[in-house]
Amino acid sequence: MFFSPKSKLDRSAHNSGAGGILAKKATIVISLVDESSENSSEEIQKEIFEELSKGLPKIPWFKRVEKVLVS
Repeated sequence: MFFSPKSKLDRSAHNSGAGGILAKKATIVISLVDESSENSSEEIQKEIFEELSKGLPKIPWFKRVEKVLVS
């Protein structure tokens, strides 16, 4: 399923709780490809964080989604 992300302005207003709206958070558990064992966890964590911080993020080393929690 593809979605069109909100503009940065829309996201920042929503996340700040503006207008009494409380932002929800999601925790996503994924499996990484077998080749990820060749790199340090810190290196992979940094790379994933940097990619997720971009406009249309992709998760490097991604193999499959294990679990999604929303609160």
